[in-house]
Amino acid sequence: MAFIVNDNGDITLIQGDSGHVIITDIDTQKEYLVYLAIQDKKRNIVYETNPPISTKVGDEIKSTVDFFLSGGITNLLTVPKNQETEEYYYAIKLCSSTDNTEDTASLGNNDISIYNTITVYPKRVEGI
Repeated sequence: MAFIVNDNGDITLIQGDSGHVIITDIDTQKEYLVYLAIQDKKRNIVYETNPPISTKVGDEIKSTVDFFLSGGITNLLTVPKNQETEEYYYAIKLCSSTDNTEDTASLGNNDISIYNTITVYPKRVEGI
């Protein structure tokens, strides 16, 4: 499996492979609905979580959320035939109904001005 998340939160993968994007250190003072969205270079949405993941599990608020990107999801990230790779962008949004806030998370070692990328290599084998 080739699904690598580096220290900056950027992902490198082979189209159709699966992996996890784990978000940690979420404020536990309030409940959040956490969304993940992937966009292409033209900012078209390629994928977004629906429904979002809640940080509240039972009576407890968790500080970690795990997004599993299945092969079906990463299969949506295509590479044009004349290119070695294709780059996509992704972001995590934290929404709280408690105080009506929406915050975009800064991932890894990046600051707010940096987009998190997904570099996609084409499938090596056709199959399921």
